[in-house]
Amino acid sequence: MRFTTTPALATVTGAVALTLLLAGCTGGGDDSGDAGRSSSGQATATADAAEQASGEFTLPADCDAAGVVLGDLVTGRTLVAETSTIGDDEANCTWTSEADGSRVGFIATVKELDAAGMDAEVPEEGNVDGLSLDQVDDERVDAFDGRAFVATADADAPVVGGGSVVLTPHGLLSIFVAAPAGSPAPIEPARSLDLVFDFLD
Repeated sequence: MRFTTTPALATVTGAVALTLLLAGCTGGGDDSGDAGRSSSGQATATADAAEQASGEFTLPADCDAAGVVLGDLVTGRTLVAETSTIGDDEANCTWTSEADGSRVGFIATVKELDAAGMDAEVPEEGNVDGLSLDQVDDERVDAFDGRAFVATADADAPVVGGGSVVLTPHGLLSIFVAAPAGSPAPIEPARSLDLVFDFLD
């Protein structure tokens, strides 16, 4: 994959991403490990790219269903029920760990976007809210003429982690992870991109 520098997405790095990355990530403890998809799962995602060429997706029925898709990434973490909701066209689910202060978030918005609309989702300013975002060339997203991004927390941010964002002609899907500075993130931001594709129909 090739990375090219691009500004952070306003739709993700506004209040939602900032809250996800900073809220509750002030304490530390033993890390729960680098959870997430295995290398065999990554190969499967690449092999399935042709079947996901439309970029269509259906929001999970609820955050528990989203957690099933995320699998080991949210195992041992607790859903923040009071702020985690999925509606007709928007999802915002967050899981936290009392043991190590880490957080995992799934964010999605259903909206029809043409190429210009996807480009318009990227603001002109640079890094936003402590995140640096890089556009990624990925054959899976190229199949539906989408956009893929990997976000990484800046070196001076109070947390480590970041996440991935995929823009499709049918909306936005993203996964963010964070842990207190000085401890490992639940998953490397670049690896979270593979998990995003599990939500495509």
